[in-house]
Amino acid sequence: MTKEINMGIFGKSPDAASPEPDRLREIATAKAEAAARFSAAITAAGEAMTALFDADRAFLAEYRQRHGSEAYSASRLTHQFRGTLLQDLELNAPELLRHLNQPRQSRAKAQTVANLIARQVENDLSSVPQPQPKETAQ
Repeated sequence: MTKEINMGIFGKSPDAASPEPDRLREIATAKAEAAARFSAAITAAGEAMTALFDADRAFLAEYRQRHGSEAYSASRLTHQFRGTLLQDLELNAPELLRHLNQPRQSRAKAQTVANLIARQVENDLSSVPQPQPKETAQ
């Protein structure tokens, strides 16, 4: 009876030396390193997102300055960003989405959405009137 009382939580004697290296410590170290990489990636994504929104606001401000305040009602890029981010996560981090219980979509649909957004950006840029060459008086 006293032997059972002195045994550790997992049914092993607390003084018994483990024949294997401390695997739990190795796994915890790997987990901490992965968390640091993930944190750095999120920081980089945040900086890229800030740059994207800054560029979009600059485009919108310049467009409105040239063509009037009602010429361009809202930033399409900003409105589409949430969907783009979800598509990027679906392609590059499906495990994260599964962990967050987000719906997963197919890679083909994600590529289609990315192509549609790229086409919309091209359309936005092509809608900017190009400067007309000035005619020289003869």
